[in-house]
Amino acid sequence: MTRAEVATMFTRLLKDRPVKGQTYDAGFNDIDSNAWYANTVGYAVKKGIVSGYPDGSFKPNQAITRAEFSSIVARFAALTQEKDLTFTDIDASHWGYKAVRLAASNGWVSGYPDNTFRPENNITRAEVTSVTNRVLNRFADVEWIKANDAKVLHFSDVAVNDWFFEPVMEATMGHDFTRDKDGKTEHWTGLNGKTFI
Repeated sequence: MTRAEVATMFTRLLKDRPVKGQTYDAGFNDIDSNAWYANTVGYAVKKGIVSGYPDGSFKPNQAITRAEFSSIVARFAALTQEKDLTFTDIDASHWGYKAVRLAASNGWVSGYPDNTFRPENNITRAEVTSVTNRVLNRFADVEWIKANDAKVLHFSDVAVNDWFFEPVMEATMGHDFTRDKDGKTEHWTGLNGKTFI
């Protein structure tokens, strides 16, 4: 995903969204006021969710890294809970250390089986979907999905056994549900045609 796409996504997740017809100037030297993302990036800057680079640019079409995405998540949710990081490839000297630490401490980002975080790797669409679901406390009812195969969306590159199956199903299908007392487990009761992200 690009930096502009992520900024736009997070402005849509805010309770107080940008006002339609109002202009929000981001103040970056590489954002044209006529670009489709100009207002959403400007609004995300205003809300303190995103920031640019020291040279005054935002690099809207550049792929976003895992560290940059963690930074946006930490700002979006105003995270404060911190635990020690155990990833082997990011230490306190890395610019994104605090943001990764905050997002990981709150259970919103995770590393890889080899205990790395790979902060400079570009984040994938599946990873963005998974993290965003966690931020919004959204978890698919996989048993309902399997039992209602003819009703649900199918993607040629998303299989039931993929680690990202559950987050993609949760994010792509509007649904009604009840939630257990644990505050997490969803029991879907039907699809409602609404969109999420």
